[in-house]
Amino acid sequence: MFILRGFIYLFAVAGVAQLISLEGYQFQTAAEYSERTLTEHMQDFMSFFSCILFLYAARLDKKLNIAATLLGALSAMMFVRESDSLLDSYA
Repeated sequence: MFILRGFIYLFAVAGVAQLISLEGYQFQTAAEYSERTLTEHMQDFMSFFSCILFLYAARLDKKLNIAATLLGALSAMMFVRESDSLLDSYA
């Protein structure tokens, strides 16, 4: 089970790295990683998803409650910080 989980993580990380490199190779030297690129959208999704997972872990295990809540809050702050262009356009 450990090896299978390791391969799943390896393929997930390799897939994300491949998507980022494809975006860079598509535009060559004109690549600009602005707020509307795949890289930024994946970063927003991953920070939000990690926030949800930390908060879920805090509810699941009482020993991890304080640490997981703090890490979830940190991930939430990172999500808000990374999504500031979206919030600026609606404010």
